[in-house]
Amino acid sequence: MKKLAGGNKISHVHVIGAGAMGGGDIAAWCANQGMRVTLSDMKPEPIAGAMKRASGSVRQESCASAPISATRWTADSRISTARAYRNADLVIEAVPEKLELKQKIYAGLEPKMKPGAILATNTSSIPLQDLRTTLKSPERLVGWHFFNPVSRLQLVEVVSHDGTRPADAKAGARLRRRPSTGCRCR
Repeated sequence: MKKLAGGNKISHVHVIGAGAMGGGDIAAWCANQGMRVTLSDMKPEPIAGAMKRASGSVRQESCASAPISATRWTADSRISTARAYRNADLVIEAVPEKLELKQKIYAGLEPKMKPGAILATNTSSIPLQDLRTTLKSPERLVGWHFFNPVSRLQLVEVVSHDGTRPADAKAGARLRRRPSTGCRCR
């Protein structure tokens, strides 16, 4: 996941939704891969819980990367949402399965995203054809459905629509999990 199909590096991931999947699993997995991670949610409480869960996940996954990833995760959690959107190479939306909610988020998010950034949704039930209807640049939307628990299952279902940029679909298809070292941090 570190490089897009076109060669652009994914170094900053912003996750929208600090629930079990978004904040607890997807964001933690991205941090374990060495990416800079920012996270947003409507309320601060889920972010605090996600950071706690992710910190444990980072420590269990790889002793060598835990201090770097945990520090990066903690520092980036204080970045403002607007700034995080503007700087992210990849934005992963992981909010509840409600079409209107997702479209409302996209309407506020899309104008702030940098050109070429990927907008990925973790939806498992809403067709991308429905989600893309309110986007000005629907070609950047791709479905990357992470299977739960993200830290243990090496599965990402990549879903595209007829207008998805091929490079973005390929970037999702190349998502890989780093094998666990088996190390347990104390």
